[in-house]
Amino acid sequence: MSDTNSGNTEEDPESKKEKAELAVWLLTVGVPTTFLLLGYDALVLMWFWRWFLTPLGVVEIGYWHSLGIMVLWKFLLNKRKNADSVPIERTIEERKQRKWNRFSTATFFLVIGFIVHWLMTR
Repeated sequence: MSDTNSGNTEEDPESKKEKAELAVWLLTVGVPTTFLLLGYDALVLMWFWRWFLTPLGVVEIGYWHSLGIMVLWKFLLNKRKNADSVPIERTIEERKQRKWNRFSTATFFLVIGFIVHWLMTR
């Protein structure tokens, strides 16, 4: 006798429920949060540019240029990992943690940048 389901490819109801919850979370929270974080990263870049590059004679940029640079940055520096090494499904908690880490890291560098900018202009 075999322990397999002999060709039965149906998933258990719990697995289907988890996938459905993940899909709903991605559509309602995950994707909008990703766009908000990209916009926040663009604001941080814009402020850093104005604080540290404009005084050196570089042309000042606005939000939309900053967002364009962020999109280009993400596109060019996106490191593709081997598909076997990256789990296809992550839990909602893992996704929340990654987004929180991204936000807190950007905020940390923004605060440090502001302090340096403030010390430079004193």
